[in-house]
Amino acid sequence: MKRTVPIINIALIVLALSVTTLFAQQKKATTKKDQHIHIVENDDGVVTVSREGTTTTTTRGNGAVIVHVQSGSREHGERTIAADSNVIITLTNTSGHVSVHGWDRNEVRAQTNDEKHIEFRRSDSASSTDKAASRLQVLFSKSPAEDGMQDCGEGSNVQLDVPRGATVYLRTESGDVEIEDIAEAHVQTSSGDVSLRHIAKATEARSANGDLSLEDSSGRVRLGSISGDVEARNIKAVEGSDSLILRSTSGDITLDHVGQAKVEAGTISGVVNLNGPLARGGSYEFKTTSGDVTLTLPEDGSFTINAQVFESGEIVTDFPLKIVTGATSPKISNLNRLVGTFGTGDATINLISITGTLRLRKNK
Repeated sequence: MKRTVPIINIALIVLALSVTTLFAQQKKATTKKDQHIHIVENDDGVVTVSREGTTTTTTRGNGAVIVHVQSGSREHGERTIAADSNVIITLTNTSGHVSVHGWDRNEVRAQTNDEKHIEFRRSDSASSTDKAASRLQVLFSKSPAEDGMQDCGEGSNVQLDVPRGATVYLRTESGDVEIEDIAEAHVQTSSGDVSLRHIAKATEARSANGDLSLEDSSGRVRLGSISGDVEARNIKAVEGSDSLILRSTSGDITLDHVGQAKVEAGTISGVVNLNGPLARGGSYEFKTTSGDVTLTLPEDGSFTINAQVFESGEIVTDFPLKIVTGATSPKISNLNRLVGTFGTGDATINLISITGTLRLRKNK
């Protein structure tokens, strides 16, 4: 049944026309005839706008606005919902690129690059859909009529725009992940690189096969990869109890200017590199099975070191350490163990390698 669109849906029509116009402008004109716009609303409140071969469908439901744009044979899904500034979001994507960006709106917007339809399932205690959501699960289906939504997007590239105070839990089987400008990120992927920037409070990421990178962030950090490099650069502590833990089975680990007072890094096959000052009273532990550990520290640093190597490994230092026997040496090599202090010994460093070399270098 077709009927005239009531005034209450004018806002939806304007939104639909805006999206439709955007796609129409991208098509090269092939005729000078006037364009015809056809607007229809069905009994379910679905507004459909057809213009120059492009169809836009706009609906409302559960406090959200859903926009589907089809141009020729391509369709794009988009959905937006009001959310708390610290909303918690869960998303599972089987395969495809996932990007999450923080913005200044108290809304969550989800977009896909294919024909998937999107649903927000609320898991908060709010009984009214007029209230902003505090917990959301992002679901997908192949069509609006499909029975039941799936918690996985298969083969879809997904983009989420969320409030900057949001916490995101994300799982993927295959595909790269990019997250920036949010409060907390919790990521698990079987195969894919993970890039995180400007995470304010907490970061946790694991990958079976892929590199992990965290930059310009703060709070507690835990990163781990079975096969891939792990990097943390310009990381600050928010609380005194914040820790930074990096693990890799087969890959290198890089720490560049990290401010947490508790730092741990270990790899079985790979090297560990630390560059930057040590936190006063900090605790540092670095372990490798087959690989070197290199610490590049300021000349005015202060630390106590306990270094151990086995088999063919050695210990080399640029710092004139005061060792436990009272001897001082600018270079100590071919030793199985070294215990000594530099300065007043404020930070504690424990180094262990089976076959690698342990190096202490001055950052001049």
